[in-house]
Amino acid sequence: DEIRRYLGTVNNFSPLFSFEKPLKSLYVDNPDLEEVADLDEVIGHVRQADYLAYSTLFAIGSGGMDPRPYMRDCRKEVDKLLKKLTALDNAMPKS
Repeated sequence: DEIRRYLGTVNNFSPLFSFEKPLKSLYVDNPDLEEVADLDEVIGHVRQADYLAYSTLFAIGSGGMDPRPYMRDCRKEVDKLLKKLTALDNAMPKS
């Protein structure tokens, strides 16, 4: 559940908690960001990582499934998300 906490999908302590609305606003204010990272893909990576992290918990809890494939796929989604968020950060004007 630590991954889901980090993603902000199960609590309000993560910096990513409810970041979809401000992220959309950022894209409205800076339409060129769409060329850096597709907004729907960024949000999709969060949702997919959350789903896979939850699936890992389910696999562990069911006792009959190997959670490692879910963990591996979740890690890939988090890595993709990090890459896109880093690209967005680098594209933003620095003050």
